[in-house]
Amino acid sequence: MSQKKTNQQPTLLKKVVQIVWDMFFLLLLVVILGTAIIFKFSDSPDKSFFGYRVYSVLTDSMRKTQKDQTGNFDRGDMIVVKITDSDAIKKGDIVTFLPSTDNPETYLTHRVVKRIEAPLSGGYAHFITKGDANNLEDNEISGEQIIGKVVFVIPFAGRVIDFIRNNLVMSIVIVVIVIALFTLIKGYFQDK
Repeated sequence: MSQKKTNQQPTLLKKVVQIVWDMFFLLLLVVILGTAIIFKFSDSPDKSFFGYRVYSVLTDSMRKTQKDQTGNFDRGDMIVVKITDSDAIKKGDIVTFLPSTDNPETYLTHRVVKRIEAPLSGGYAHFITKGDANNLEDNEISGEQIIGKVVFVIPFAGRVIDFIRNNLVMSIVIVVIVIALFTLIKGYFQDK
């Protein structure tokens, strides 16, 4: 009787792990495809999901240059930015901001190197930012220009999102094929 329990436990654990993996895989596909579709068809520069925005990284200005740096990312990565009030931004945070109010479609994401309290300028603090791989600091920005703070980075996902945006129909076909293959392979091994 104890042998039956021992044999059933790994099987039960294996099934639970498989279910969790399946859910994660499908959720990841849906999120990536859904994000790309929404961003493809939305003209609003203020699009967000529950207070979070995603951006594809286009430059290496935040590439890691020191051993103890954290939060760095490279071209082709995807960053997730939590919309954050400028009052909560402090030195060392990596923020996404509008470098110029003249062009609301261009964003930069750099590290805050200095926070300047400016109570006489409408109540917004001002910030000096700098890309970790850049030699020069950026121009001073107002807290009004800050979108939010980077909360995490997904390596290479920016390339995937850009591919989906530019090849939407082909991407949907690929996702359907991948899900079908995944289901067939899973069914084949479950029958064994």
